[in-house]
Amino acid sequence: MVCAALVVVSLAALRNSKTPEGPVELTSSARVDFSTRLAAARASRGEKRVYLAPATTTSTTEPPPPPTTVKPRVIVRKTTPTTAKPKPAPAAKPKPASSSSSSATASTSSSGPVRPMPAAGPNTSHQDGKASYYEASYHAQNPWICAHRTLPMGTVVTVTNVATGKSITCEVGDRGPYAGQDRILDLSKYAFSQLANPSSGVISVHLSW
Repeated sequence: MVCAALVVVSLAALRNSKTPEGPVELTSSARVDFSTRLAAARASRGEKRVYLAPATTTSTTEPPPPPTTVKPRVIVRKTTPTTAKPKPAPAAKPKPASSSSSSATASTSSSGPVRPMPAAGPNTSHQDGKASYYEASYHAQNPWICAHRTLPMGTVVTVTNVATGKSITCEVGDRGPYAGQDRILDLSKYAFSQLANPSSGVISVHLSW
C-alpha cells in the first residue's frame, strides 16, 4: 500500500511541475521538496527574454564591369620558299668542226704567221708507201717541212691520200722516218690534218716530185 501511494504522489507532482502557474497540491504523507523547482521556475519567468531579430541581408547590386576585349596578337613567321630558283643554263660552247685540225691550226697560228704551201714540183718521179706525222719546234713557223730518208733537202713533194684523194705539197727539210720500213714520209701534225684525222696515225700516200 505504501508503495502504491508513493507512485500516485510522484505522478501528481510531475503533472503539477509541467504547469507551474497552477496550484500545487501536496499531501501530508509525501515528503517531496518542491522549493528548488519553484525557485527555478520563478527565476526563469523573471528573466528578460531575448528576441532574435530576423536576419537581414544587405546586397549591393553593382553594375558588372565592362567586358575587356583582348586584341588578337598576329604572329608573322617567315617561311623559306620550297621551290628553288632555276639556275641559268650555261651558254653552250660552239663545237669545232674537227678537233684535231683546229688544234693544229691554233698551235700554228698562235706562234705567228704560217708560211704558204710551196708550189708543186715537176712530178716526174713517184713513190708509194705509208706516211705519219711528228712534232718539231720549227713546225710553228713552217708546217710544210717534211722528213724523207733519201730525197735532197729542199725538194718539193706532192703528197696524195690514196683513200680520199686529198693532196698537199711539202718541202723536204728533215730526215726520217725511222719507225718502220713501210713508212716513207713524216709530215707535221698540221700538214697531216689536211689529209686525214691525226687520230688515224698512219695513212697510205702517193708521192710525186
